[in-house]
Amino acid sequence: MSRFHFHFYFLLGFIILNLASTQTSSSVVLTPETHGRIPLHDISADLFIGYGTVNEPTRISISPEKDGLRITFQPLISSTIIPMLLMDAADTYIIDAPGTAIPIPEGDYLIYFDTVQVFAQHSEKREILFSIGMLENFHPDLLRRHGDSDVQAVIDSDGRHILIVDSTDSRQIFDSASLHPRYAPQFIGQALKKPAAFQFLGWSTELSDVIRAMFQAVPFDADLPAPGEQESPIPLWLPFDCAQDWIVSWGFHHSTQQNRYAVDFAVSGGIGLTQGVPVRAAHAGTLYLKSFNINGEYIDQGIAARVVHEDRITSTEYGHLDASTFAFWNLTAEDTDSFEWIEVAPVKAGEIIAFAGNTGYTTGAHLHFVLWTYDQSIYRPVFDSLREFERGFALPASRRNDCARYPF
Repeated sequence: MSRFHFHFYFLLGFIILNLASTQTSSSVVLTPETHGRIPLHDISADLFIGYGTVNEPTRISISPEKDGLRITFQPLISSTIIPMLLMDAADTYIIDAPGTAIPIPEGDYLIYFDTVQVFAQHSEKREILFSIGMLENFHPDLLRRHGDSDVQAVIDSDGRHILIVDSTDSRQIFDSASLHPRYAPQFIGQALKKPAAFQFLGWSTELSDVIRAMFQAVPFDADLPAPGEQESPIPLWLPFDCAQDWIVSWGFHHSTQQNRYAVDFAVSGGIGLTQGVPVRAAHAGTLYLKSFNINGEYIDQGIAARVVHEDRITSTEYGHLDASTFAFWNLTAEDTDSFEWIEVAPVKAGEIIAFAGNTGYTTGAHLHFVLWTYDQSIYRPVFDSLREFERGFALPASRRNDCARYPF
């Protein structure tokens, strides 16, 4: 072999190896606490992670292939604890094990709300079960299916959540996500026997479209911090005045991407005292109301309010409100029964926007409060009268220094 040929083949081999090493791929390190949307810029896709997806720090690498996506884990694990979702421009994938990920299988899916999230379960391959997001972005109009069958979401005598599917020629019983080995740990400590905790929502034969509609698009150039690293991007008022003494009835929830830094407040001194107490806007913006009403049951947040900041990125949500909130704004339950956020009016910081209640998935009257950025709880809320969010932390009116500014 001549020196020319040697250098030629050496250069060719170097180019091939270099191209192989620079093949488009993305990787990210996951921990058990990782949760929410992770943009994968290199492959123009979004990865959606749930808490506890892995049980130790794990690097996941994703490379496009002809027939799907090549998935690798470092260190090597046989499967994730719960599946992940990945969406690119063309497809939606379930990722739960190393190998080749393929788009979500076609078929009929039962869609139901189970205590904390919306789940999809394949009607024939029952092992295909995964979370598709939060109820806040769900709408029944997203669901379309051909054919008829009756489905009941039943809480049996043992408090188990099951779905009974009756068709013309058979009856099938499906265990819900709360009983599935992969998801059961997320339900520990939940009061599963409340009807508002479990509802069948409908069928879908076009599940990928439903998932895409439920996840708000976040710009790839959005410079968002790691969750919890920064505090409120806007100043927040406490969402109640000084007419009562309050406590933090439940600190940071950490349960979902939309409730990561949610806080529950209640009037101190006894059960039921929070019912009907005025709720005030934590900042100025546009007020929206929503009724989470399925089959005559208020589920999840029940009746909720949302104040969207003028930046259209930041908002606050106020959940489990009393039905008197509708009358306060000259609305009826029917006006807000479309399962959509209904625009109501511009509001000022400190203005009364609602009344605390006990609707939805709750064990007693309280105020659920959460700060959102692109529908995700990323920033820790900070109020000038409160920087402590441990359960039971007292907020007596006599010690607050912000009472004078609330209009009474």
